[in-house]
Amino acid sequence: MKRVVLVTGACGGIGSVLCKRFVQDGATVLALDIDANALDQLAADLGKDSVTPIAADLGDAAAVREGVAAAVAARGPVDVLVANAGAADGLTLAKTDAASWQRDVHLNLNGTYHTVEAVRASMIERQRGSIVLIGSVNGMAALGHPAYSAAKAGLISYTKSLAIELGR
Repeated sequence: MKRVVLVTGACGGIGSVLCKRFVQDGATVLALDIDANALDQLAADLGKDSVTPIAADLGDAAAVREGVAAAVAARGPVDVLVANAGAADGLTLAKTDAASWQRDVHLNLNGTYHTVEAVRASMIERQRGSIVLIGSVNGMAALGHPAYSAAKAGLISYTKSLAIELGR
């Protein structure tokens, strides 16, 4: 049985490499990204038999849930989630406004939460699955991009909560 792997930020640099590697290893990849055209190209490049595109904004919980549910119905339950999507907007506090703060937290923290929620119940029910959340050194030190850094620090704490509550 093929492993089903959900990768967020699938069309970015790291995401596309992850997708390619999982396909090479024989997995079925559910590729989630906001860019529908890039997803179609990724699926064409890696093989539509191996890649199912999910076009959704990670900040939209309903869109993530529905997109993942449709892909799972077609390909089977998610065995591995790699929450890779991330981006940074405001470089400094002076360049960060309420809108850029919201975008960074929405994608980097809330988007990861929405994705985990889309697969968590199935993993619990099947008593198996792996969740990999991609953090950043910015979550541990002041390196610029304050909203991104705050979101990544939150992601570290969220990861610990997942491990304590759901880990073996």
